[in-house]
Amino acid sequence: MKPDAIYVFRKGAKVKTRFLLTERRGDYFPSNFPAVYKRGEKQGRFYVGFRETVNRPRPGHRFFTHTVELDNSRTVTGLNFAPEYPLKAFGDYRGDALLIEFSDSRDYIKIMFYKGMAAVAQSLFQKWVTMGLPETTEADSLPLDLLKKAG
Repeated sequence: MKPDAIYVFRKGAKVKTRFLLTERRGDYFPSNFPAVYKRGEKQGRFYVGFRETVNRPRPGHRFFTHTVELDNSRTVTGLNFAPEYPLKAFGDYRGDALLIEFSDSRDYIKIMFYKGMAAVAQSLFQKWVTMGLPETTEADSLPLDLLKKAG
């Protein structure tokens, strides 16, 4: 099963939590994703935030150790990393399943979208880490300026 879209982000210079979009593949454009810098020298560039959560677990609530965020700290998805897969996680965003992988240096994040499959995100993750999943799409990489038109 191939992802409907793949986004690759690189950690921005001089920042701890923001990652800038470097590549996008696929013909699926998730709603309001990724965030866009609205001013400054990076105006018009696409990004996501990644950070550790500071909240403590509460009974009856889902708890995540990390989050992927858009502008104004709007959470895209919460993440928990298993000790046996410290660079891979899964989540969901507006009905879509997400599989997320970090580079060894944690300077790059790859986010793979599976349209309409949020309910089976954990199953996709288990298949990915045990048997593997194809990580390419049939579409070639799209120029980043096309994201503005589709977003």
